[in-house]
Amino acid sequence: MLIVGATDGELRIEIRNLTPVAVAAASLPGSGTRLIGPTERVTPAGGELEHGLDGEGASVLRARLPR
Repeated sequence: MLIVGATDGELRIEIRNLTPVAVAAASLPGSGTRLIGPTERVTPAGGELEHGLDGEGASVLRARLPR
């Protein structure tokens, strides 16, 4: 699911993967590093990035960027 919204001052994006993350994925190389690259790109632009799992195990990414 993708949700995009804009106000006068910012752009908000939310991406949800409604399929629960498999436990087996934790053994993949590089797993556990999550989204370091996107965070490093959003922060210098004055934005914020949140990511993680919700209570049902779905992956959620939320970004806020100034316009």
